[in-house]
Amino acid sequence: MNQLPCFETLKELADQDPEAFEEFRQQSCLDYIETIPTPHQKRLRAVQFRVDYEIRNAKTPMAGLVKVSAMMHDSFYRMSRKLSQFTNLVSDPDYNPPTDKPANIVDISEWTTRTQDSTSQDDSSR
Repeated sequence: MNQLPCFETLKELADQDPEAFEEFRQQSCLDYIETIPTPHQKRLRAVQFRVDYEIRNAKTPMAGLVKVSAMMHDSFYRMSRKLSQFTNLVSDPDYNPPTDKPANIVDISEWTTRTQDSTSQDDSSR
């Protein structure tokens, strides 16, 4: 991803050519999303769609900024609450994680040996 121009350059572009600024903003967002691991891109595109919708439908640029900022704060608050709940849960001395399903622990050295043995057998049968 290319480095963004300085604030003054972006402000000048927004003042002189708002359409070009908006195109630059959208393309920069899409370029950034492309750098994220593929499993997360769909969700980020959905978030970006919602942000673009709120900006487009705001009565003023400031109203759009306030709405998007509120969305960000709401998301951060929900994430913070979940983290707090999790922290409280695991720090409780009476907390016992569910043990109805025993863990399947694999000894890596044993697994590597078995994998190599099965590969050797496959090669020798050819």
